[in-house]
Amino acid sequence: MQMPNVDAVLPGPRSEEINGKSDGLCLGGVYPRNRSNMPVVFEHGDGSYVWDRDGNCFIDFCFTLTASLGHGEPRVQRAAQDAFASIANTSNYLSPYVVQLASQVRKAGGSRYAVQFFSSGAEAVEAGMWFARAISGKDEFISFFGSNHGKTQAAISLASMKPWHGKRAPGFIRVPYASCRRCFYGLSYPSCQYRCVAALDQFIDQIGTGQVAAVVVEPIQGTRVEIPPAGYLSTLTSYCRRRGILLMADEIMTGLGRCGKMLESQWHGVEPDIVVLGKSLANGLPISAVLVHDQHLSGAREVVGSTTFGGNPLCCRVASRCMEILEQDGLVGRAAELEQLIAEALQPLGDRPGVGRIHGRGCLWGVECIDADSGDPSPTLCKRVAEQLMREGVICFSGGGMLQITPALNVPREVLVAGLEIVVRTVRRCC
Repeated sequence: MQMPNVDAVLPGPRSEEINGKSDGLCLGGVYPRNRSNMPVVFEHGDGSYVWDRDGNCFIDFCFTLTASLGHGEPRVQRAAQDAFASIANTSNYLSPYVVQLASQVRKAGGSRYAVQFFSSGAEAVEAGMWFARAISGKDEFISFFGSNHGKTQAAISLASMKPWHGKRAPGFIRVPYASCRRCFYGLSYPSCQYRCVAALDQFIDQIGTGQVAAVVVEPIQGTRVEIPPAGYLSTLTSYCRRRGILLMADEIMTGLGRCGKMLESQWHGVEPDIVVLGKSLANGLPISAVLVHDQHLSGAREVVGSTTFGGNPLCCRVASRCMEILEQDGLVGRAAELEQLIAEALQPLGDRPGVGRIHGRGCLWGVECIDADSGDPSPTLCKRVAEQLMREGVICFSGGGMLQITPALNVPREVLVAGLEIVVRTVRRCC
């Protein structure tokens, strides 16, 4: 096993050279500098390791959210090479690879869904809303505080918005999520009897026009790693059925084995009306999927969900191979097994004054950094922890006060243990 190896100064001179070239060239977002942590320029990866431009080696608990089979997986490489040697794109026409992948994704959803492919998670979320409107004949949506559904206009309207996003589009109602540690209603689970679900009636009646097409929910809020209490998702589903509202599950972060089942909603015995998948579907290549339950196909067929690169043969062929590897290598079950290892490794952080929630499912975990006096999440502290982790040789995403830990599903146990030991040591020192 290779241990991470990082020079004292980050970013190194070769990374800084690329950063300098990007100034005035690359627009906004994380470019030309990574605004979350340090502006390190990454060059290549192998399995659960990545190297930057200066030769520093890191254990990757970050990029593997989208590359859940790790970097440079040989079988994925061969699938991509074969696809590159074949047809380039078929736009809105079928290829054999579309049908093959659709069959695999349908099986992953429980064999009761029809599938259409898109290019990105946000695009798929938007398409899911098209389908919901066509099926229901309604046009409003309910989403939740703390959610993240993408960066196109309607997807942003489901979540928190920044001034440069403009105004929220009409017809979007945002409500409190089942965040039990900081309950919006000041109640405690289970005596609350899911007040956060029952209160939806008031939001619909007071804010909307009663024309709610769908409730759009992350079964686990991925960015904050916010896990709702037992029974929440099934209670929410029952509420939607009673009110004649569709349930749309955004499983872009939780799906495809990340949480120990192909879909997080399967842990709860729930079959959403619409499911959205993305991120790791093709292990880093841009492809996403919308799944519409068979019972809604007559309405869904009204939607012309065309997309230039959705169903691209290259991405479909690679994604199909990734789905095969998940099954052949038993990686979905392995994610469930690694959950206990990760939980035990992070347990020593429970006594730190600057640490709040420590929880997760499968290979999706979060360590919350908080202000020791107020108990509120501290994005500043979290950013400082993430930066120090990079100096120690581990990459984690930080956002909103949550340090996110998302190892590859096939990460070697010894690499996972070594990385988690660095996380624990660093967090204890900083918090």
